[in-house]
Amino acid sequence: MYLLLIWVHIVFFYIAYLLWSLLMQWAFGILLLFFLLYFSPLFFSQQESRGSVLKIPDFGISPQKSILIPLLLTYLGIYVLAFTVTRDMGTNFNLHLYILLLIFLIFAWYIVAFEWDTVFFRDALRFHLICSYITILAQLIYFFIFSGDITLIHIFFSSVTIGFSYLFFTYLWEENTSIFLIFLVSLIVSFDTVVLYILPSMNIWTLLSITGIISIILFEYIPRIPLFHSFIESSRIFLLSLILGLTAMLIVSPVFSYFHFVYVLPIFAIFLFSIHMRYSNYIAYSTAIIVVFFLYGYLFYSLIFLPDLISVLLFIFFFPLCIIGNTYFWEERYSYDFSLLHYSSIGFSIITGLYSLFFVSWGVWLTLFLACFLFSLAILFLLSYFRFQTQ
Repeated sequence: MYLLLIWVHIVFFYIAYLLWSLLMQWAFGILLLFFLLYFSPLFFSQQESRGSVLKIPDFGISPQKSILIPLLLTYLGIYVLAFTVTRDMGTNFNLHLYILLLIFLIFAWYIVAFEWDTVFFRDALRFHLICSYITILAQLIYFFIFSGDITLIHIFFSSVTIGFSYLFFTYLWEENTSIFLIFLVSLIVSFDTVVLYILPSMNIWTLLSITGIISIILFEYIPRIPLFHSFIESSRIFLLSLILGLTAMLIVSPVFSYFHFVYVLPIFAIFLFSIHMRYSNYIAYSTAIIVVFFLYGYLFYSLIFLPDLISVLLFIFFFPLCIIGNTYFWEERYSYDFSLLHYSSIGFSIITGLYSLFFVSWGVWLTLFLACFLFSLAILFLLSYFRFQTQ
């Protein structure tokens, strides 16, 4: 499966390279990265994900049994036509959208005029929707990489694609899960496109924050949306994967001097804690703990640079002491909840203590700080030891 994924994307990437279309090269590259990452990890427990199978769509290549070859040739012709008519990137991209919309109009006419619940119609519409999903992803790349303008035609194209997708997955509910996940990606990107149309001056970090919030809302409400009823588990796995990735990206945002975006992280942390409470998901739980310690360090890191021994020790040990001490007052829900809390608290104190030891100028107070650090660390270990002994 992985070799098939890589081979198909390399072919399309090379075609885009031959046509000097950097935009589509980015689109196919990101799509390949998404598939390779998504099909490898397991984010829910084994019991939760049992029976869920993700597979590549079963497209045959025999001319007697499949229309894949004529579809490929047709869309490659459209591909070449749309990106070689003019030398202007924006004009070429809009022409590409108009051609795809015209094909959607032909599908609508076919639904009205003929019996549309056929293998031919399903294969053709499936292939066209996949091309449309890639185009929606390319819209976002077009905006950020090439500083293009999001216009009403982009919004209209995304809306039409989502409308036909609703028809496709509602009436053809036995469709492949991987196709639906591509639709889910395009749905989120469509929301982002609308946001960029309303606020065109938005930077990438704000958009990532909004994307995370949209993903959380979708995660909670997809059981109530009929479109998702056949794909609830796989959709939630993907959305959780996306939220975890966005959380990691926002954590590193201060490296790029975008400090104010870390204030969205408490929303992500609360959501990830709730995921663990409901599904016993230790990836979400561990990420939430990392977010909490990151926010604590971000808010109070200035204490470590004060010329005051008490302030530095408070920064290193106060929060870990509070966390370990609070575990005395409740019982853990799952087997390793307290272990992760205790180890992460002790680890935070060790890391920040070593940082203070090597990068803070102590002068003659160095040995006193080292002694206080060792005594306080011993207290943390003792508190952790006694808590586990009382279980």
